[in-house]
Amino acid sequence: MEVRSRNFLRRCSLKVYETLSRSLAQRMEWAKLKVVIGDGAVWIWNPSNQHFSGAIQIVNLYHARQHLWEVAALLPNDPAAQKSWMVPMKELLDHGEIERRVARLREIAAEHAA
Repeated sequence: MEVRSRNFLRRCSLKVYETLSRSLAQRMEWAKLKVVIGDGAVWIWNPSNQHFSGAIQIVNLYHARQHLWEVAALLPNDPAAQKSWMVPMKELLDHGEIERRVARLREIAAEHAA
């Protein structure tokens, strides 16, 4: 028999999030698969790592796109160049080609670290 449970923690303070996630984790110990979806903020992932050990962590699409625009803003102050960079990156993201997108971001980071 398969049992599914959905629980949502919406916008709240860090203290409330930690309290609620701890409580939820105790009730969800039986779950074989745990997934945490968030905006990518450290204050979400840290308690999630603590209370939902081994959970799959997913940045939601809206915020993933927002983070890509933050990277695009690091390019020279040329909106056209930023947009031309963003279009293929957004396509990779929207089509689930996360590994290719991450590989490209690592290449860019390495280029700028040198």
